[in-house]
Amino acid sequence: MSQTSAYPWTLPVPSQPAALAASLRALVPQLKTDRLILRAPDLADFAAYEIIMAADIHSYMGGPFNTEDAWLDFNQGIAGWALRGQGMWTVTLHDQTVVGFVCAMCGYGDQETELGYLFLADHHGQGYATEATRVARDYAWDTQGVTSMVSYIDPKNASSRALAERLGATVDPDGILPQEDTPEDTLILRHSPARRT
Repeated sequence: MSQTSAYPWTLPVPSQPAALAASLRALVPQLKTDRLILRAPDLADFAAYEIIMAADIHSYMGGPFNTEDAWLDFNQGIAGWALRGQGMWTVTLHDQTVVGFVCAMCGYGDQETELGYLFLADHHGQGYATEATRVARDYAWDTQGVTSMVSYIDPKNASSRALAERLGATVDPDGILPQEDTPEDTLILRHSPARRT
């Protein structure tokens, strides 16, 4: 007799828990731009998240991630909403096509609010990451009262650094690194309302 493995993102959700999950997702602020919607993640979004985290580019974040580590990271971004009122958004086009994820939150090891971004390779180079991170950043400053925000970036990750700098962030050599990081593997790019672009 053969067995198949089921995973939390593939198992059916009974109606009452599904209704509760939907009501909790409805509490996450939805943000819109001319081209994008930032909304609460749902189970179906994990497929895109897993693809992103399995990509070689995520060696900059300790990856590529296997499925289990991607699932745990995905859950951390969602749990931030319940635990700290800040978390990860799924970024979609207006037709609901998932293009990536952004967050303004404190993940494990972070020393202050981190503005982070992950996008599917097929949607790179179209300005979506800049557009989505700008609206997430501004929401954190203008609505959530965040006063301190950084992006933690591997020095070799030129595209991620360029995005943060397009938003007005500058290198902060005196910032506190995440736990277990060193200046050789992590730059702190500090975002400031005064340098908002």
